[in-house]
Amino acid sequence: MTVPQHDQFSRRLTQCLDDTPLTPYQALRLQRAREAALAAAQAPRPLRQEPRRRWALGFMLALVLGSALFWAGREADHLDDEIDTMLLADELPPDVYLDDQLIELVQES
Repeated sequence: MTVPQHDQFSRRLTQCLDDTPLTPYQALRLQRAREAALAAAQAPRPLRQEPRRRWALGFMLALVLGSALFWAGREADHLDDEIDTMLLADELPPDVYLDDQLIELVQES
């Protein structure tokens, strides 16, 4: 059914329903349904989230943060390994780098 056909059908159906008289029982049911619909429309709706969705979002967030912390730690370990390699490959012993007088001497020059 195309859109114009759908519109024409809905207009004919609406006209037919408008022309048909309602029984008192039908009118009462229709009135109650309208009142219930108005009451539901005016009542504030609480925000609902599906529990599965909340768990999934929390799990994904924890996974991303955990991965970021893991890779940041691996990068720091890699830098520590490079520093250790440079210190061990150097001709000076590591104690020289800990000497405060040598650090002051290097900063002055």
